[in-house]
Amino acid sequence: MSLGQTIRTLRQRRGMSQSELAEGICTQSEISRIENDLVLPQLNTLKKIAARLGVTLYELSEGSEESSQRIETLRRIHRYVRQQKWQELAALLDEEEQSAASREPFFRAALTWARAVVVMEAEEKPHRAITLLHNLLHKMVPLTLALQGQVEMTLGDALLRTAQPEEARHILERAFHRMESAPSQYEPWVPVRTAYLLSLAHWQLQQATRSLYWAETALELADAHDLSYLVGQAHLQAAVVLAHTGRSAEAHRHLEKAACAARLTDDASLQAEIAQWEGMLFAQRQNS
Repeated sequence: MSLGQTIRTLRQRRGMSQSELAEGICTQSEISRIENDLVLPQLNTLKKIAARLGVTLYELSEGSEESSQRIETLRRIHRYVRQQKWQELAALLDEEEQSAASREPFFRAALTWARAVVVMEAEEKPHRAITLLHNLLHKMVPLTLALQGQVEMTLGDALLRTAQPEEARHILERAFHRMESAPSQYEPWVPVRTAYLLSLAHWQLQQATRSLYWAETALELADAHDLSYLVGQAHLQAAVVLAHTGRSAEAHRHLEKAACAARLTDDASLQAEIAQWEGMLFAQRQNS
């Protein structure tokens, strides 16, 4: 029995309608697509569906070995992206793209998003990543809200790397407001990263006030979900904006917090960048 068939069977046994199962989790139409195996739900969504049906995530997926394997693959993809393990992610994609499961439309779309991340991060080809992501958004692929948000977040990142901040800002703001309206549909790190990228976009557009607003928004969200590995980046971005607007004391406080987060996560790259800014701030205060 497939994952979708399992969910339909459990729902019907409990006398639930699709709209009752979907309430507060996703839309009724998404439940319909899941039950018809047109999409594989986001892990967050699947956990909530399992809880409402009164079963564990394992019990929900154990009836279909293929579904279980896809869920585990998606979990690994997300873990590698969060941990910035690009070589491991590339190897996983090479393996999965040769499997029969990759023919399933949603799973193939998720693999394409992850491949775009590898192309941008490991191969340093953001223009190629933009092409992959644009194709993904404009094809008739049944993307869930969660996957659409991840695609738009990554597209915004790639556009920033190719000096297209206005287009990036437009896409990222649209994505973030959709995330705000349905937060349960997204993995917590996605809106945090989106807010951080919005800060970078406004900074490239020379809009310091808006850049600081989005850096602080990223910090609030990261703190709320205890995402320490994203806190350091957001504190550093806030420090950069404050330093350039002459608020060196506030900038220094953010740098200290960024340094603490970088030590906790053992992020050598972030530590080096913080040290550079600490030197610049020291010189700025000496001159003043």
